[in-house]
Amino acid sequence: MNVSQEQFLRLSNRVAGLAAIPVGPTGPTGPAGATGDTGPTGTTGLTGATGATGETGTTGPTGADSTVPGPTGATGATGATGFTGATGATGATGPAGAGFTGNVKIVVITRDQTAETGNVAYTGIGFQPKAIKLFASNGQSNVTISQGYDNAQSYGGHTIKGTTVANMTVGSIYIGDAATWAQYGNIQSFNADGFTIAWTKFGTPPAGTITILCKPFG
Repeated sequence: MNVSQEQFLRLSNRVAGLAAIPVGPTGPTGPAGATGDTGPTGTTGLTGATGATGETGTTGPTGADSTVPGPTGATGATGATGFTGATGATGATGPAGAGFTGNVKIVVITRDQTAETGNVAYTGIGFQPKAIKLFASNGQSNVTISQGYDNAQSYGGHTIKGTTVANMTVGSIYIGDAATWAQYGNIQSFNADGFTIAWTKFGTPPAGTITILCKPFG
């Protein structure tokens, strides 16, 4: 049981007053006192505060990207230039061309545009031709003129009227209006000093003179 301070003082004074009283023999030991009640359980102490969380460590540096290719290797040195092959030998010179060694002359002849069909010989060339070039015109407008070639065996050429050009089929000379009249011819033969033209009259040609520029080759 709990003893207050006042009770303790009273008990002390009593004990002091008994100091002069002679002490008798010790009495027998009294029975043991009853066990006192268990005192109340003390209050549980406060739980200490949780320590502060330590700082997060800094992130380490990122490692190098393994997908990045390594640097390009240096370009190898250029190989040495090969030797230039030797120049081939010059080919042999071909034989000289035959060239034209014959005669050539330019002469002008005329033909009456109204003349009848027949052969006419032209002389004074100075040699016997082998071929001839002929250009014929009568100087009139809107009339066909011609340019032909002849070797006394075959002929060809073309006629010209305005802007129309056509191949000749009847001779190496042709003057006229094909629809109504014409005067045309071809080489009948080459002679010792000229040539003969076989002329043909078609329809009724108007009055006029045909001029033929001739260039014989012999």
